[in-house]
Amino acid sequence: MILQQTKTTVAYRCPHCGAGILSPVGVFKLSADRLVLKCQCGHSEMTITKSKDEKIRLEVPCLICRAPHNYTLSESLFFSGKLFLLPCHVSGLDVCVLGQQEDVSEALDDQGRELARMLEEAGIDTLDVFSINEEKKELPDSQIYDILNLLVRELEADGKIYCECSAGPYDVFFSEDGESIVVACESCGNSKQFPADSVSAAVDFLNIDEIILEQ
Repeated sequence: MILQQTKTTVAYRCPHCGAGILSPVGVFKLSADRLVLKCQCGHSEMTITKSKDEKIRLEVPCLICRAPHNYTLSESLFFSGKLFLLPCHVSGLDVCVLGQQEDVSEALDDQGRELARMLEEAGIDTLDVFSINEEKKELPDSQIYDILNLLVRELEADGKIYCECSAGPYDVFFSEDGESIVVACESCGNSKQFPADSVSAAVDFLNIDEIILEQ
């Protein structure tokens, strides 16, 4: 009798070049304890590790965060064949997809179209906006603005910006000293300022799930 190998397909999107990396993973191949999926650009990789307690641990690069995200799944769930999406806990964007190859490929395509839509709405034409200079640990003002503007537009679309006039629309601009991003209602002038003078400040902003404007 020939045993059929249990396998699943995993995918992630490279935060450096934007390419979707997709690969089948078999239970026998994973018995080597650790697999590494690398992007052809050479700037990102995803690791899959099988632990002694029969858990599958994933370390996945993120489009938004500098550090990769770690996930732990049971072996039965990992190889269930069901489409499973693992999101970034900060931005909500899916950073890893697993399941049947056709489903994973389709989900990766959907993710690419959604990402392109978000970037287009924010006036960004390249994923370089998410790339951080590791030596300087800072982003140019324009890139910080692009990231924060992108997220403000997503909150606005989701109805998560609250103003007492409930009119909008909402503008996004730098404060006069250049150290803060201001979100303001164009109808009544209510506003909210957020620090934007460093990478850490910009990343902290990603944790915000609503904005309440004040006088």
